[in-house]
Amino acid sequence: MRLAVADIGTTTIAMQLLGRDGSCEESFVRLNPQSVYGADVLSRITHAEEAEKALEMQTMVRKVLEDGLRAFEGFLAVGETICLIIAANTTMNYLLAGFPPKRLGQAPFLAEHLEPMELNFLESRVRGFVFPGLSAFVGGDIVAGILACHMDRQEEI
Repeated sequence: MRLAVADIGTTTIAMQLLGRDGSCEESFVRLNPQSVYGADVLSRITHAEEAEKALEMQTMVRKVLEDGLRAFEGFLAVGETICLIIAANTTMNYLLAGFPPKRLGQAPFLAEHLEPMELNFLESRVRGFVFPGLSAFVGGDIVAGILACHMDRQEEI
């Protein structure tokens, strides 16, 4: 099994296929197509109040991720599979998973879905795991960074 990682940013979706030694073997970067609904998370939260637009935003991001995964499949050995690890801010996680994000954009800015998630891609050929968040404004992208820098193992602030 090969590991692919994705950062779903508000502006850009960046993906890497990792080699067996952990090095980047291939990259895939696209602008986040949700930007048609605004450049910031609050604009997207507002648009996502309409179920049709929320579904479209979810579909847009899933398509980019699946395009990247298809590109990576060309680098796999016969019989090899990909596991996708996703980091994103809380709003991007909500939109990817199909959770209504309205409460993220209104005081007291509560996030009800901060747990790690498992999603399937490419007709369930690829299992995806989404980093959990800590709050409405501390998402899985920050958690991933904390772990990557080993901040969770340091005693000092």
